[in-house]
Amino acid sequence: MLAITSSGGCQSHLLTEDLTNAHRHDVVIEELMQLSYDGSDRSNRDSIADSKAAGLDKPADANSDQRPSQRYSLVTAPESTVMAEGMSPASFDDENESEIIELSLAEALQRAMEHSEFITDSASFLSPANRLLDDPQFLQSSFDLEMQKSSRQGVEAALADFDTRLATGFQWGRNSVIQANSNPLSSNFLINDNGTFYGRLDKPLTLGGTVSVIHNINYAGSSQSFTLDPRYTGYLRGEFRQPILAGRGRRLTEIAGPNSSRTRQQGHGVALAELAEQTAELEFKLGAERLLKQTEELYWDYWLAFRVSQNQQAAARSADEVWSRIRTRAATGLTGGEAADEAQAEENYFRRKALADAARLEWEQACERLKHATGIPEDTDQAIVLTDNPIEAPIVFDIQSSKSNGLQNRRELAKQDLQINAIELQLFAAKRLNRPQLDLVSGVQFNGLGDQLLGSENGALPDFVDTDDVGWNVGFEFSMAAGFNRERLNVRYLRLLLTKARTARKLQEQEILHEISFTAKSVQKWSQSVESAKQRLAAAERRLSAAAADFESGRSSLDLYLRSQDSVAQAKIEHAQSTVELTKAQLEFLFRQGVR
Repeated sequence: MLAITSSGGCQSHLLTEDLTNAHRHDVVIEELMQLSYDGSDRSNRDSIADSKAAGLDKPADANSDQRPSQRYSLVTAPESTVMAEGMSPASFDDENESEIIELSLAEALQRAMEHSEFITDSASFLSPANRLLDDPQFLQSSFDLEMQKSSRQGVEAALADFDTRLATGFQWGRNSVIQANSNPLSSNFLINDNGTFYGRLDKPLTLGGTVSVIHNINYAGSSQSFTLDPRYTGYLRGEFRQPILAGRGRRLTEIAGPNSSRTRQQGHGVALAELAEQTAELEFKLGAERLLKQTEELYWDYWLAFRVSQNQQAAARSADEVWSRIRTRAATGLTGGEAADEAQAEENYFRRKALADAARLEWEQACERLKHATGIPEDTDQAIVLTDNPIEAPIVFDIQSSKSNGLQNRRELAKQDLQINAIELQLFAAKRLNRPQLDLVSGVQFNGLGDQLLGSENGALPDFVDTDDVGWNVGFEFSMAAGFNRERLNVRYLRLLLTKARTARKLQEQEILHEISFTAKSVQKWSQSVESAKQRLAAAERRLSAAAADFESGRSSLDLYLRSQDSVAQAKIEHAQSTVELTKAQLEFLFRQGVR
């Protein structure tokens, strides 16, 4: 068996190890949550020595043992039941070596996550509606989690609503007024100076109330000599407001945020912000799981494309050998070298060559898709070497246990549970706000005055502490909207939204059960197909052996021999296709259970 390099950096190499990666995806996703996306340099692998092989460009001369002279780079690899000997084009010089990338499935998945700042759909590649090109801001990305935490809907923003608010100001003014004055020694102008310095601190409380500290200092001065002191007056005041009906309670404040009772609007509290962040994390993990699944499918598509190309190239080489033998017989006048046989052999060769060329290009396209998915540069001169094989044996499963796993592990259900929880919290808050507004209001005030601002004997500010001029107030404020129409409609809307979400949750469970049942049948279908393909391949090889013996002895025609060759080539391809489809079906089955 041969593993072949090409100038496009596409190569496949087989190992006989089975895959044991049932829970690989969760590990990769968890590592991704802490990934810095700065890339990582991988060390180069050992080089592969080039050698020459026969080509397919033109038929060999009938009297010569030389085969067509097209160069191929061939590397011996372990035997495989689904991989026939074949050739693949390469443009390496004989004296040069090519670096390779040994790519296991685990490494392919890791590369895909490390080089996927944006989570895209593989189907969008080459699509006119490629959102990465049209509108990338709406694609899921590795930045979304931090953006969610830094947005107005994040926990930090919700906690910021409880920050203490400071408001302060200072104003100074003068007013001059002409007045009638009979005293010629005094001025005809009355000049009044005034100033105000004020400020307040407001702190929302988790119980729904508010504590405030307010100060106000006024200055008044006049040009009249008989103006009485004090020039400075002011007060220092503390206020407390606590809702008793609408807006009361720690739980409501956590859901709707502070001051919800006075605004009569449901805000975005800490509890809802935490659920929003958890939902964003689940959405990111869902996108990462889809990306891993698509990458694994591309990995097996590349595996299959390489083997199809190998089998088609091997069939083309066999067709070339048959044509050469028929031409040799025709040149020497032996039986079996008739003109019809030679023409049929020639036609069969070029048909096989066309299939081999098409398969080679499809393999190269699969290589480009794999490089695109794993972040390998498209112009790399390194050859991709696959080190994992699909599993031919079907997995053993219990359908009831699989369904139970699906209901327990699917992140879509966990996401819907978070949405239901969020709606329930909003409904609770809406009901608590559907009440009259009744607040307890209270305050205490320390008054101060003096002809100086800071004087120790007659200062206004020291008088705030020393004075007996203290005032206080306590009481209630009541307000309500006639009918509570807006609040009542909000409660009704949230009840309908909650009913819809719970109904969707039940339908999601049914959908998941149907998905698991369907994919289980797909596993059974392709398992049977693999067994049938094995039996067909064995029968086709026996037929080819018999047809070759009959053709050499002259008991059968060239047509039967060529048909038997076609049958073996097609049987090998179908066996490889069935093996890959079985692996994909198993992947889909586990994915629908939420365990991959």
